[in-house]
Amino acid sequence: MCFAWIMNLNRSPTRDRLLSWGLQVDSSCLLCNSNNETRDHLYFDCTFSFDLWSQLARRCRIRPYRSWNQTIAQLENLQSPKSTRLLTLLVWQAALYWLWNERNARLHSG
Repeated sequence: MCFAWIMNLNRSPTRDRLLSWGLQVDSSCLLCNSNNETRDHLYFDCTFSFDLWSQLARRCRIRPYRSWNQTIAQLENLQSPKSTRLLTLLVWQAALYWLWNERNARLHSG
């Protein structure tokens, strides 16, 4: 849960945050190379991420949103049995973690 909490607080070192700290980095998303990398873009608006999230959301029987806030609101208000809610939250957390690792692998392996 710690990783998801950091993401929810928007404290991950995404490129927009690195730039706001004065670091000289390319602002483009490492997964799609088409938009600036922000938390919201990286996890939900990026075409690469949205394709993954759409497939997972369909299996969890929820709607895939392109917004962090809409996704959080949906997850907070799931009207499913407890076990289904738990699995959906675990899938979401695993997707966040996997996408962050994929981003970092692309960054550090060139």
